[in-house]
Amino acid sequence: MCAERASDVRADDNDYSRLCGVGRCRPRALQVFARPQLFTLLYSAVSILQNAHFYYFFAIMSTLQRRYGLSSWSITVILFADSASPFFVSFLVGHYSRTVSKPLLIFCAIVALVISCLMSALPFFLYGPGLALGVVDAAADTLDTCQTADSMQPLQPSCEGRGMPESYVVTAVLFTANCFYGSAYSVLFISGSTYVDDSVKKKNSPLHFATVAILRLAGPTLGYSLGSLCLRYYEDPRLDPSLERTDPRWVGAWWMGYMVLGACLAATAFPALLFPRNLSPPASRCAAREAPAENANGMSTFWRSLRTLFGNPAYVFRLIYWLLASNATLGHAMMSSKYVEVQFRTSASQASFLIGPVLMVTNALGLGMGGLALHAFRPRPRLVTLYMTLCDVAKLACLVACAFIGCEAIRLAGTISTVPGHGSSIQVACSDTCNCTTRNFQPVCDPVKDTVFFSPCHAGCTKISATESGTVSLGNCSCFPRLPAQYEYQDADQEAPYLGLCTTDACSHVMTFIALSSLIGFIVRTTTVGHTIVGLRIVPREEKAMALGVQEGLSSIFTYIPYPMLYGAIFDSACLVWEDKCGKPGVCWLYDTDRLRYAYHGLSVAILLAAIVFELGLVYHSGRMSDFYSDVPAPSSSLHKSPVVISDGPEGSPLVDGQKKTKARTKCEAAEGGSGGSEDEDLLSDEDRQTSCGCCKQEPKDQASTC
Repeated sequence: MCAERASDVRADDNDYSRLCGVGRCRPRALQVFARPQLFTLLYSAVSILQNAHFYYFFAIMSTLQRRYGLSSWSITVILFADSASPFFVSFLVGHYSRTVSKPLLIFCAIVALVISCLMSALPFFLYGPGLALGVVDAAADTLDTCQTADSMQPLQPSCEGRGMPESYVVTAVLFTANCFYGSAYSVLFISGSTYVDDSVKKKNSPLHFATVAILRLAGPTLGYSLGSLCLRYYEDPRLDPSLERTDPRWVGAWWMGYMVLGACLAATAFPALLFPRNLSPPASRCAAREAPAENANGMSTFWRSLRTLFGNPAYVFRLIYWLLASNATLGHAMMSSKYVEVQFRTSASQASFLIGPVLMVTNALGLGMGGLALHAFRPRPRLVTLYMTLCDVAKLACLVACAFIGCEAIRLAGTISTVPGHGSSIQVACSDTCNCTTRNFQPVCDPVKDTVFFSPCHAGCTKISATESGTVSLGNCSCFPRLPAQYEYQDADQEAPYLGLCTTDACSHVMTFIALSSLIGFIVRTTTVGHTIVGLRIVPREEKAMALGVQEGLSSIFTYIPYPMLYGAIFDSACLVWEDKCGKPGVCWLYDTDRLRYAYHGLSVAILLAAIVFELGLVYHSGRMSDFYSDVPAPSSSLHKSPVVISDGPEGSPLVDGQKKTKARTKCEAAEGGSGGSEDEDLLSDEDRQTSCGCCKQEPKDQASTC
């Protein structure tokens, strides 16, 4: 079956690149799949999984920080790989994708994504579950109690004689995994977008890109949902840590999601490879062959393309807007799950659920309505860009409102002192002789004063016992002098201290925040398809791949590097208590929620304000965009010259040059639409061929159907 060559399927050797298959194996049975609609669905499926991979990391980020002691700087280094690799890949892919098979590039990108998934799960198989955290059993011997320095039994290995810290190895492994991811994303974005746009009519592009965007929206939902599901199980599901999921020591099965995503991506790799190099374009094939012969992929062409792009003011304004707005969008998304967890005191799995599936419905509605409106009403380019600007202004207002929705800060007992470059220490007068540390956050609530002690040690408790049912009682606590010193405080006592945050600290504003976030998602998603179409129409057809490559390359420097640093610094600056990890700061245990709320949203507002300024420049220049929905290119330089009169109109009436081209192009397309050897071929005169498209210039009439 594979011996069936292209010449057996179609006589024209030029159609070989339009056949489904691999190499010389291109059987007839596969040719039914050579359709743009099927590729759009496959590309959407790959985009969903790729997007899920990206947002899954955000869903498990706080868990990784607790498990391996990763600081915000470590997270920044890991995410830096997303930018380092696209910087070197994007320009090359954008330039050389003109001659390299795009389905082959997409196949290689999927393989790189599979490798990234496997490497991301590798730390679990290297180090196993977090036994060093002391969470195998929540009995009394796993909690910090008031002890002298000599009798103190640490829950983590001694700092002396330790090898390379786990955090360094894990950071290096995840950095390498993200290098594969970043390269794969650039190839998918550039090759997939141009392959889809080249394969469909321009008037149908909004529908295809809306389909991709709506289905791709399932990516964040899948990523956060998968994170929520996996984090419900302990890191090693075979163990029972006897901990609540809201316990700061809980570590979910973060690695399982990567295995699921890797398996699903592997299933899409081979089908992507089977698609032909070129899908037969529905538009005039003359236009596809109008590209000059000097478009060889040389360095002279590369620099000429760059000069063309940066000489286009509409492209430059949109590029700067994109770089700024992406910082705000990606940075806000990166920390959204952790922000909900910290600000509204939810579990990691609950925060992932609220950010993912709950927001999907409104986002999908916005995408669908925006794409359908663009397809049905076909607004002018300036109206499209103006609407995009108004939506960003509305998003700005919603972000300002979100800054005032939060919870009351936790009242922590004691005085906090933090030395730069070291962990934090908490001094409580009633337990100043207990030699307490901040290596594990084990909160104890004083329900009478509505105050939280960092651990049983900071509460001065020397006696802790656990029942068979898992109930923990605290005894002989020096910070509770109102009751007998030898009294054992149990959970049933209304005034008894208990493990965990105070119930009065519960916050009920989380759904208000989610509702406002849903409104933001709906408003912004209505512009997604418009942004995509504008980005592809403000440059010439032959420069589309290069334009996307430049966009991704510059995003690597000015977006993917700054946003994790900026938003990571925001969270670090709001940290109250750092883990003391062998004299160095580890994970942040407690945040100043008021400061975090204002800084987190304020940074997004400031960046978005700057982006809107350049978006207004795009609105001003967008009126110059032509053939926004048409497959027929607009007349170029002839628009600025005096019309050339050609005496070939009906009844001797003159035709200007543009009218002549339109008439001839219509005839050419009519000839293409007819069957070979039909009378439509006679519609074309030799002059018509020269005027309508260069590919017909010297060809006889009987070859018009292959023009």
